[in-house]
Amino acid sequence: MEKEVPYLSALEAPKPTIPEPTIFVGVDWASQDHQVCLVKGNETPVQRSFAHTAEGLTGMVDWLVSQDEKPAQIVVAIETPNGPVVEALMDRGIGVFSLNPKQLAQTIGSLS
Repeated sequence: MEKEVPYLSALEAPKPTIPEPTIFVGVDWASQDHQVCLVKGNETPVQRSFAHTAEGLTGMVDWLVSQDEKPAQIVVAIETPNGPVVEALMDRGIGVFSLNPKQLAQTIGSLS
């Protein structure tokens, strides 16, 4: 005898839990060095530079992951939607948000 499975509408279905970000990071990626700014709560922002090499990229991601017990609570804003930097961050469970630099410049310009 088949077991009856209750139907759940989209409104009734359980929602996935997404952790609240605790660390916000901006990455200005480049062909030589990546500039990284990390903001954690009310602490003073921390800026670091990492070489555009396999070792530099590994060092950057390791440093970011070391900042919180849960990498999923770290979110990064970067000006590119793909590439080795984005892949390395996502491989370690860090949330990545791609920003369009022209759109960002227009938004900043409209606020001043």
